[in-house]
Amino acid sequence: MRYRWLIFILFTSLVLVRPSAPAQTGPITNPQASDKTAPSTPGSKVAPDAPVIRIEGLCSSHLSSAKPGGPSQTAGSSNSKAAIPPDAKKPAAALHAGCQAIVTRAQFEKLAGVVAPKQQPTDAIQLARFYSTQLVYAQKARELGLDKDPQFDEILKFTYLQVLARSFTNHMQQQANAKADAEFDQYYKQHPEEFEQAQVLQISVPRKMQHSDQSGAADTPKVDTAADEAALKAEAEKIRTRAVAGEDFEKLEDEAYTFAGDPDDAPDTDMGDNTHADLAQWDKLIFAMQPGQVSELISGNDAWHIFKLVSKHMMPPDEAKKSISGKRMKEAMDSLNNSVKPQFNETYFGTGAEPAKPSGGDTN
Repeated sequence: MRYRWLIFILFTSLVLVRPSAPAQTGPITNPQASDKTAPSTPGSKVAPDAPVIRIEGLCSSHLSSAKPGGPSQTAGSSNSKAAIPPDAKKPAAALHAGCQAIVTRAQFEKLAGVVAPKQQPTDAIQLARFYSTQLVYAQKARELGLDKDPQFDEILKFTYLQVLARSFTNHMQQQANAKADAEFDQYYKQHPEEFEQAQVLQISVPRKMQHSDQSGAADTPKVDTAADEAALKAEAEKIRTRAVAGEDFEKLEDEAYTFAGDPDDAPDTDMGDNTHADLAQWDKLIFAMQPGQVSELISGNDAWHIFKLVSKHMMPPDEAKKSISGKRMKEAMDSLNNSVKPQFNETYFGTGAEPAKPSGGDTN
């Protein structure tokens, strides 16, 4: 779900409802209305203090705008007939008559700016629906006393930790972005090898043959792995010859894996754009090739490889800036992570955990 990660944020720190609401001259938009009826620029003609969400029947001491009202009046309205849409008057077992919660445009946009800053204007109704539902569910949880459960307190503590950690990583990312912006021109010119990209196609031919499982059969033949590997290498050489002749890489890859007895496991032949770092041990070989050239048959640990260089080009500046930012972010986070040394009790956590050192002992 697009907003699945919003749940813990909304529950911990963002109850953005206004204390009171002025009189309405007409009903606000029904949150259940079709998205197609929404204007291309939602909210452009709505005042900041005007309600954009009203939840009839929602009243709770935790929601400052949810106030009980008399039989003919609800919070935020001097004329209930003018302010309440007909559908909102229908009774519901989960709601409380004479109450309403109101969220203004300013409050909703403040919420959206925090939890969904990059959403399209037409997606605002999705967040509004989600937020309204969470407010109702939260009220019912409080009425049932679920917030008094000891487990809830532990979840809340851990959620607070997650939100705080997210805030820190966002702060660090902003710093990394600013640093990348400041040093981009000079760094881009001084380190061109980091931003050179090669568009590559690859055919892999397995070194081992997959044989059908005939366990339990008395006449199951013994597998000759050496013969299998020799046959696969010969097939790989034939496939390379056909690749040089211009045959389709994907078709050749499918044939290779069919020959190896594993037709459903053929990987994608298009490796896309790759930097030197992306290509690891193959980078010098591939970047030395010319566009359109097919490599020799290359021996790998699990397969024979055939590469074709489609093109070589420099990474676009906007992508390069993101790459520099990512590098600076990694450096900063690695420095922080390396500055602390968590110790784990091996007796408790089992194999792989370092034994806890005595309190106050040297941790270096």
